[in-house]
Amino acid sequence: MIGERGQRIEGRMKIDICHYELSPKGEAGGPQNDNVRFFYFQSSVSCLLFSVLCLLFSVFCGSVYAEKHWEPVAMHVATTVSEGNLSLDQVIKAARTKDINIVIVTDRDFMKWEYGLWPLRNVFKKTRESNSVFKFGIDKYLQLIELESRKYPGMVIIPGVESAPFYYWQGLPFLKDFKISDWHKHMLVVGLKKYDEYRALPVLSNRGAIMEPYNIKSLCLLWPLVTLVFGIMMLKKRECHYEDEAGRELCKFSKKWRLGGLLLIGFSALFLFNNFPFRTLKYDQYSFAGSRPYQLLVDHVRQEGGLTFWAHPEAEYISSEAGVGIETRAHTGDLYKTRGYTGFAVFYEGYAQVGKIGGDWDRLLGAYCRGEMESPVWAVGGLAFDYGTVSDLTRRMDDVQTYVFIEGLDEDLVLEALREGRVYVSRGAWNNRFLLESFFIRDPATGKSASIGGEVDIAGMPVIEIKGGFSSAQGLVPDAEFKLIRNGEVLKAFAGAQPLDIRYDDNSLPKGRSYYRLEIKNGDQLVIVNPIFVNKR
Repeated sequence: MIGERGQRIEGRMKIDICHYELSPKGEAGGPQNDNVRFFYFQSSVSCLLFSVLCLLFSVFCGSVYAEKHWEPVAMHVATTVSEGNLSLDQVIKAARTKDINIVIVTDRDFMKWEYGLWPLRNVFKKTRESNSVFKFGIDKYLQLIELESRKYPGMVIIPGVESAPFYYWQGLPFLKDFKISDWHKHMLVVGLKKYDEYRALPVLSNRGAIMEPYNIKSLCLLWPLVTLVFGIMMLKKRECHYEDEAGRELCKFSKKWRLGGLLLIGFSALFLFNNFPFRTLKYDQYSFAGSRPYQLLVDHVRQEGGLTFWAHPEAEYISSEAGVGIETRAHTGDLYKTRGYTGFAVFYEGYAQVGKIGGDWDRLLGAYCRGEMESPVWAVGGLAFDYGTVSDLTRRMDDVQTYVFIEGLDEDLVLEALREGRVYVSRGAWNNRFLLESFFIRDPATGKSASIGGEVDIAGMPVIEIKGGFSSAQGLVPDAEFKLIRNGEVLKAFAGAQPLDIRYDDNSLPKGRSYYRLEIKNGDQLVIVNPIFVNKR
């Protein structure tokens, strides 16, 4: 089994419960390679027996399951609190029917657009708002999740939000080119537990959280006070200036000056109201702000101990509503422009360009290896579920799951596994049937090793060991292809009947920091395993 970060746990589950027949093979379709050896069962009956025995061991052998094991997670689900069709209780019950004990709820933090006419954008404005966590009430949202957690003690229900930190307007109202951009550029925020942590989310719709401190610009916003004083002075203007012996003014007030004064006072009052509370925003919705809004969100969540994931970096959304265009383009470039986020959802809209071999993810991991990034980027799987029935949700749960390697069902342990990358993601009809028993890298010279999400210093050439495979209720499992990826390139591919038990000696590892990750295919099934880092001296 895979152990603590950078360690291997010996003696947990020794898979020698069946007879294996040694059959060394090389790369799929290629010549035999002495550096590779793997075992495989010779019949589907043996494969089914293996699956059943693994299940029995995991259930009945307390020494195995009581320690670290893989747990599936239903991540990125909205409820009726925001844009979802299903209640939180319905979501939890659906997860239980699929033997999923961990649910990460990500209702929308805000569902709010606002457009104001210049120069009084805060006075003459149109606002459109629908259900969201902030509208529902942050306290009520957290209390709801806590109540459901008590109702289902065997479940771990983790609060989160799906956030659109920024959007901006293009074109002019009432014209065909008027549209809202980047409204569907979303990040998942997971693991914040307190009201104040949500209340301070620096997103565009939460204006109080993105205001600059009082500064010289604040004084400039007080300019209507000057015109207000002039307006008051104009009210006292008379048609002439004559006084009687007692010093009383004999001329009447000038109606023209009074009218002008009243207009100036009204003008000043409008701008005072518009400029209140006399603080500038770090950004607004009337000009493009680049990656800054997203970086501010990442920094805040990280400071509070939470996690952030790009929700669907390859997604494009182009539509219209009530004559207003809605446009969000693929935004994979933001993965490079932001720093410190936890990861990205490789499924559904994160594999074709980002997660593929040699894609953006590999380039980001390479940047981390070169010291250009402070932390690595991990892959997770998001259900991206809001609209639909319970049946739709369970089908989505069958199709995409994130597996975390944890010691027990505890919220903090789940968050720690996500933060440290002890995760693999599966998509396809057989995703519940994939068992990754182990994936670790060992230095024979020193005995040091690391597992998924870990890092190890090595002196010699590493040995990579992989155990795992697919199983089916029908006992018929096609040959799977395991691709071992090093630094963005396929180092070796393995294929054969299930399950595979692979040992590979990498004799060509360059000096410095590198990484290994796995991509596994079996028909329509695709499994993405997060990397292990090695630092060769």
